[in-house]
Amino acid sequence: MRSHFRHLFLQLTALDAPIVALIWQEMAAHFCGNTPRWEERLTLFCSVWGIYLADRVWDVTRLPDARLPAFRHRFARRHRNIFAAGAALNFMVAFLLAYTRLTRELIAAGSILAILCGVYLWWRHAMPKWRISLPMRAGCIGSIFAAGVVLTAWMHSPHPINGLLFWIPLTLLFSANVLHAEAIESRFAGEVHGQKGFSSAIAAALIAAALLPITRDYTPVAGLILAALGTAVFAYYQERFTPDTAAALADAILIVPGALLLL
Repeated sequence: MRSHFRHLFLQLTALDAPIVALIWQEMAAHFCGNTPRWEERLTLFCSVWGIYLADRVWDVTRLPDARLPAFRHRFARRHRNIFAAGAALNFMVAFLLAYTRLTRELIAAGSILAILCGVYLWWRHAMPKWRISLPMRAGCIGSIFAAGVVLTAWMHSPHPINGLLFWIPLTLLFSANVLHAEAIESRFAGEVHGQKGFSSAIAAALIAAALLPITRDYTPVAGLILAALGTAVFAYYQERFTPDTAAALADAILIVPGALLLL
């Protein structure tokens, strides 16, 4: 238990997702030529952490112990009340920050994303008869997550097209990353594990490379290419990993290149 907690701390506490969001929010801002404010960073962090905590609680509540695929889900089952309280606290902080510190335009755009996220979570958890395929699930998560990450940079950019151009490869990257980790968990849970996201990762790298001629700051594009290539390698060798190892590697691929480039 202690060994798992030390090595999988970010995954067990669901802190991996908000850290990934902050790193790529900064990358998107570099690409669009602006800098996110502290309240925008904190609102994104709390929103993402709250969503992932709530999703983890929902997962462990509806699934029996035998169908919990990874150690982080069993950890969440044991600490379900703490996770639920953490989700509520994060949502409250995000709400207060949004309605006291953010612009009306950013609030409106963020509200639309929140509704889309809520619809997806309801579709996935509350409508078991409408089963979502793994590639579709990964695509939904990747596109919504990428939109939330790019939102502030896009809203502040004098050229909104830049935000869209960064969102496209970022969506492919996040979708491929989710696909690998969830495919491994599905296989270990005895379900159909779905197709690999190798092609999505390669497509993300190629599209990112195509952005090099139109940017003055190569840091975000280099981060996209490195993370995409790392994801492609991960996809190629994914069958060798357990669910928990896969989750840790998936996070490292999204966190480490961007963090090092931003130093």
